[in-house]
Amino acid sequence: SSSRLQATGAHRSLIRSLDQGITWSPVAVSHDRTTPFPTSILTMAFHPRAADMIYLGGRRTGLWRSENGGASWRALTDQNGALDPHADIHAITFAPHNPQIMYLAVFQKNRGEVLRSDDSGMTFRTIYFLSANRIRILDLVVSSRNHDHILIGTEQGGILETTNGGMTWQTRAWLEEPIARLFAGSSFSQEIIVMTSNGSLQKTVDGGS
Repeated sequence: SSSRLQATGAHRSLIRSLDQGITWSPVAVSHDRTTPFPTSILTMAFHPRAADMIYLGGRRTGLWRSENGGASWRALTDQNGALDPHADIHAITFAPHNPQIMYLAVFQKNRGEVLRSDDSGMTFRTIYFLSANRIRILDLVVSSRNHDHILIGTEQGGILETTNGGMTWQTRAWLEEPIARLFAGSSFSQEIIVMTSNGSLQKTVDGGS
C-alpha cells in the first residue's frame, strides 16, 4: 500500500499520507457515526498479508480495524465478550506464519490481560491476566518459530513467558521499571532488548538470567 499512517500530537491522533510522507492529513473517520473515532491512540499494527488492513487500539475505546489503508475505521465487537469495548489496547501482535491468530495486551475491568483471537479479531479468549489490580501489560511479542511462544512485559517490571499458548507461564526477569516495549530474536533464547517507561534500554544476552 502507498499510504502511511502515524500517531501524533498530545492526544496521539492519527494522520495519513498518500505520497510517501511528503504531505499528511488527519484521519478520524468511523463507519458508525454513533461510535466516535478514538482520540487517544495507544498502538497500531498492519496485517502481515493484507496491506490495506490495519488494526489500532485506543484508550478506553477497544479495538478498531480499517480495511482501506486507514481511510475509514470500524470498532470491532468481540462475539465472545472477552474483549471489553471500552478496554485500553496496549499492544497488537500477529502470529507470523498464521495472521488469523492475533494477540492483544489489554487493560480492562481494572486488570491487565492477554487475549487471543484465531479468526482475525472476530472473537477473543483470555489466555492470561494479572492477579494484581490496576497493573497493565504494556507489550507482548510472539516468536516467529512458534505462535504459542509469547513474551509479555508488565507495568511492574516483569517479563513473563509462555511456550504453550498461555496454559502455563514462567517469569523470565524482574526489572525495577515498567516494561514499555520488548524486542526479541526469533527463538527468544538469548538476546532480549527492553525499553522501560522512562526511555532507557536494557539488554540481556543470556535469556534474562
